[in-house]
Amino acid sequence: MIFFHICIVRKGCVTTDSVNFMSKPQAQIDTNKALVRERLTDDTTKWSRECVLPYPKEFEQSIDLLLEASLLAVKGKSRITQARQLIQQMSDVEMRTWFDALAQNAGAVRLEMLNRKPNKSVGKSSEDRPTEKREMQIIREQGFHCRYCGIRLVPNKQLKNLQDLVGYETLPNRSKKKKRMSTTDIHGIWILTRATVDHVEPMAMGGLDINRDENLAACCWSCNYAKSWYTIEDLEIDNPMCRPARHTDWLGLTDILP
Repeated sequence: MIFFHICIVRKGCVTTDSVNFMSKPQAQIDTNKALVRERLTDDTTKWSRECVLPYPKEFEQSIDLLLEASLLAVKGKSRITQARQLIQQMSDVEMRTWFDALAQNAGAVRLEMLNRKPNKSVGKSSEDRPTEKREMQIIREQGFHCRYCGIRLVPNKQLKNLQDLVGYETLPNRSKKKKRMSTTDIHGIWILTRATVDHVEPMAMGGLDINRDENLAACCWSCNYAKSWYTIEDLEIDNPMCRPARHTDWLGLTDILP
């Protein structure tokens, strides 16, 4: 189960409150891990070296719908109904299920299948996370794409601005006020595209100058949770900062919902 708004550090990656796998029945955890194993396959030579577990490419259509809905929503009340209809066409349940069942378990399962244990955590780094302003600068400079899987990213502010236009019930997220606190209360596109910044060398490894520019990668929530506090060496993925950031005409909706 995930929660939004209140960000804390969880073993080297950004989270919102803690992700408590044990809140699920063991049978469900085992089922979810089996789904990850099936997706990875037993042939490790076919695994991605760029991210822990690539996202389903059919989700790109939902991001396209998000863009179309945003363009309509900013045109005024006469287009809000159309914008809502586009959001309703997104793969909401499928995106939430992907995150909850597969992405959150992907790092642990990848290690299990590699038959290895992660490097020992030495505890939280003495450094604080980068400021919100610097994180936004990093996300912008790195092209509003996840440096791991490459998915298009949207900052929280832009998602909230769209929610203000189309209504909470159309694009819900966690809300104590509305007494909606679980994963099933959050729209899948919010989970799939939400932008954050990942420490390539995890904060849990206790390294010096952990917030150096070359250690900070724009990241989606799925890759952030999948990588968790593991190192890229643990997971056998390449350093995302060793390949060019992806720059396209995608600006994370900042050009539409400033």
